[in-house]
Amino acid sequence: MEFLSSGRFRELMSEIDTFVFDCDGVIWRGGQILPGVRHLTDMLYRAGKKVIFLSNNSTRSRAQLHQTLVDIGIPSCKYEDAYNTAWGTAMYIRDVLRIPMGSSILVFGEEGLNHELQSIGYKPFNPPTLPLSELSVLSASPEVQAVVVGLYRGATFNKLAYTCIHAQNPRAAFIAANTDPVFPTQKALFPGSGSLVAAVATGSKRQPIIIGKPLPTILPLIYSQLGIPDNATTRSRTLVIGDSVHTDIPFARVCKTRSLLVLTGVTSTRELDVLREKFEQHRPAPTDSYDLNDQNLISKLSLVGGLPQLQCPDFVIPSLDLLFAKL
Repeated sequence: MEFLSSGRFRELMSEIDTFVFDCDGVIWRGGQILPGVRHLTDMLYRAGKKVIFLSNNSTRSRAQLHQTLVDIGIPSCKYEDAYNTAWGTAMYIRDVLRIPMGSSILVFGEEGLNHELQSIGYKPFNPPTLPLSELSVLSASPEVQAVVVGLYRGATFNKLAYTCIHAQNPRAAFIAANTDPVFPTQKALFPGSGSLVAAVATGSKRQPIIIGKPLPTILPLIYSQLGIPDNATTRSRTLVIGDSVHTDIPFARVCKTRSLLVLTGVTSTRELDVLREKFEQHRPAPTDSYDLNDQNLISKLSLVGGLPQLQCPDFVIPSLDLLFAKL
């Protein structure tokens, strides 16, 4: 783990072709662009680097994410630069699972997932509100080809029950947009997508395919979308920039990219001091190659066993504006 100086960053510019930015806590915080972000992204675009913004949030569409990035102060950002787990879920269903177009997809989630699925020809629908008396005799509809779970602020017990009944059908794919356990509000932590995924997984006695970080599922989909060859050289020349040692850094490690931890989000300087000794015990180790067509992916990359939640970043910097201290 190396603290990234402005001089070392100049050297790194020749070693990296693709920069993958997390959004909340790296690009913005509390709806405001963070110091150094505009300067850095402008410089990367001028240098001809590939800039990718990757959000675990599935509640908004990809177009909405792109517009947010432009509005917040990154005018050079193009639609093809913005990706989230709503888009990734739709692409995985189409390109990896190859579920036929026009199929019904049950979405225990919000508009972002519905929009991305509908835009490529699927028929997404949210669980209806049925009385428990009807749910108690309900069988899973054979027309539902996949059950997708994301953050769903409209969730109720009855909707959860309907979703679990359909997720119990082994013929239907069970997909989680992400497994973030909580998301921060002004003061409190609210249950995140992962809390709902856990409920459906428990209620269906199944484990989902996970699209978002820290799993590697979405990166090959992005490379394919951009026409970038997915090979060892490409990955070694990709830098993931994130604020979480529990999602962004393990994502980079299992994807075999390089990583930069920024201390402007969920991982604070104080927490890093506490974790530094543990980081030394989790030096990067060779990772296996994973077949994303394998329905048992989650059993291979268990967050408990196969993929340690604590990984050592290659570089650390308190704030992105420090990259320009002496430039």
